[in-house]
Amino acid sequence: MERHRSASHLQFGAVTLIPEERLLLRDGQPVALTPKAFDLLVVLATNPGRLLTKEHLLDAVWPDTSVEESNLSYYVFAIRKALGEHADGDRYVETVPKQGYRFVAPVVQVEAGGRQLPEVFAPTTDTASERRAATSVRPERRAPTLLTLQAARVWWPWLGLGAVLTLGAVWFFGRDRPPRASAPSTLVQYLEPVTGRLAETGMFSVSPDGRHLVFAAEGADGVLRLWARTMSALEPVPLPGTEVFKIIPPVTWSPDSRFVAFDTGGVVKKVSLDGGTPQTVCDYASTAVGGSWNRDGDILLGNALGGLVRCSASGGPVTPITVPEDPEHERHIFPSFLSDGRRFIYLRISRRKPEVSGIYAGELGRASPPREDRLIATGFGATYVPAADSEPGAIVFARDGALFGQRFDERRLATIGDPIRLADNIGSYLDGAYFSVSAKTLIYRAPEPGYQLMWFDRQARELERLGKPARFSGLALSPDGTRALVSIPAPQGTANQDLWLFDFPRAPLPRRVSFGPALESWPVWQTNDRFVFGSGAGASGVYWQAVDGERQLLFRTGRAEIPTSMSPDGRLLLYSTISEKGTGADVWVRVGEGASAVARPLLEREHDQGQAQLSPDQGAIAYVSNESGPNEVFVTRFHVDPAAGTVSTSESIRISEGGGFSPRWRGDGRELFYLAPDGSVMAIEVGTTREFRPGTAKRLFTVPRVLPAWGVAANGTRFLFAVPVSPPPPFHVIHDWQALLSSRTEAR
Repeated sequence: MERHRSASHLQFGAVTLIPEERLLLRDGQPVALTPKAFDLLVVLATNPGRLLTKEHLLDAVWPDTSVEESNLSYYVFAIRKALGEHADGDRYVETVPKQGYRFVAPVVQVEAGGRQLPEVFAPTTDTASERRAATSVRPERRAPTLLTLQAARVWWPWLGLGAVLTLGAVWFFGRDRPPRASAPSTLVQYLEPVTGRLAETGMFSVSPDGRHLVFAAEGADGVLRLWARTMSALEPVPLPGTEVFKIIPPVTWSPDSRFVAFDTGGVVKKVSLDGGTPQTVCDYASTAVGGSWNRDGDILLGNALGGLVRCSASGGPVTPITVPEDPEHERHIFPSFLSDGRRFIYLRISRRKPEVSGIYAGELGRASPPREDRLIATGFGATYVPAADSEPGAIVFARDGALFGQRFDERRLATIGDPIRLADNIGSYLDGAYFSVSAKTLIYRAPEPGYQLMWFDRQARELERLGKPARFSGLALSPDGTRALVSIPAPQGTANQDLWLFDFPRAPLPRRVSFGPALESWPVWQTNDRFVFGSGAGASGVYWQAVDGERQLLFRTGRAEIPTSMSPDGRLLLYSTISEKGTGADVWVRVGEGASAVARPLLEREHDQGQAQLSPDQGAIAYVSNESGPNEVFVTRFHVDPAAGTVSTSESIRISEGGGFSPRWRGDGRELFYLAPDGSVMAIEVGTTREFRPGTAKRLFTVPRVLPAWGVAANGTRFLFAVPVSPPPPFHVIHDWQALLSSRTEAR
């Protein structure tokens, strides 16, 4: 840490700000801030005590960009969180209603070498100081006209294949600030920061006319469904009947922007934005990774297990369109129709030969593409957009963390000129980048923040931080509490996710324990040295593995299998899967070992059941269901007859009220914990499982925005969470974005 002291810095309380190194330290530890939030903090901290108007701050931080004032409230919120400001503690930034903001903490300037300068910047509120604020430092920035959409969120429960999508916010028409002379004009709209959570996929879809946004979200009832937002509306509107079980890649829009098609997990449906019951489009055994809808009513779907397929928007069977050269390792996903509605581009991903992955062209009715040459080298899906003027259309794609647009000649199926960089710091999940585009509107967002593993006690006191932050998507604590497994996506947007082991008393950093081009996730401990996990993307199934690396396939059904709990002797394994009977997500149990093991449905009912946890004495199961509306925690007694090979459950008892998910048993089975929708840790005494008498749930403490996968020590006194290291990134919108292609091409 000594190198940080070589540059001149500002000190306020336990916080050190080093503008030259773009570094923020709190208690000597680096704190993550987005670039804009850092710039805003520099302006505020170098003008302590001075009222800085909103107009001044916008000009200082966004000198070449027309943005809305709502951006300030979001970034001030992010700064306060980063500095650790709270109601009964240190205060740093004061809001002056209808005017601006004032930095209220005393600031000490320390020159290079560590010598404190005699001047101490103490807060002052004299009007002369406020007038002098107009001459403060303006950070040098770049950018075309763009709009930042705020998306502050709370981490909501998930059910099924991973984290669920939530985006809850309010669209308003904003005041048009005069655009800079060098930037295209824009209609300014913004999204107020409210409660919400985006899922692991991070995907969202803007309509072809640019007027609507559709996303999958879990509302206050904890049920995952599709939501639609019209840009001019005050509130998002849920689409009835769109309740879903699994992570959803982007929905597919009809050309007239009236319908969306979506994957419910085995069935593709369409629903009107005007309401009404969703209609089945086709049965689809795979996962629809992206799609495109032409004017003839053909829906082209990506395929997580092979080549592109087509189905009719009016219903009917699925028809193969493209055939992978290497069916075991090649996938065709994220298709996008060209203007004629016959030809299309798509992402061809080869796990075995990544050097051939990229954007290719294809045509309906032809077994092979009309052109086999790769159009664009990238590992992410792309979108073709018709021209907004007399210029050729363009392909928008992501590569190396940036977003590009490239003109495209549809007649020759050839790119024109060089790619034009549209934006930097683009987030992604597997093979999908965080952007959605129409002819007029481009929306994108930055990567999700990393998570820090942290131990808490029952009074919410932080006990310990483990390792370094990373993009965890799963977490499982060993029975003795000395080890934890996490799943971490591989970099560079490949559909590859590996398991890493934290060995708390032995090593400060985790080590990788699974390898190969697959999605290895949902780890569940059997003993302190053995675990099981689910896998997808080429090596699907449930696997057993020892910590030292020995592995074997337990079973494979061809559907998604999500292990959730296992007995120490390995003879009972609970897992979730999507029912073939149309009942949604169900809980199954696998009884026995080896070839003699049998799998049976355990909780096969209407609505969704999942996240099942076997009690320590194997006499009860805690699980989550949305049968009463919101996700709630239930408990049922559980019995296995080894001789007959049968399993049975008793009547279920609901133990949560107002929503609950992610149940966890104490080691002796006498107490059950779960998470409430606001992130509160709830505890309930349950007595013995033979005479199940649940008490009243008590709120222990609240840890908002944590990963819903968590761990409880056997004695129930310590809790392991993955806590985000910074606020979620905002959405950015560029209106009339194709003007950037022309203006930057001319500039060359």
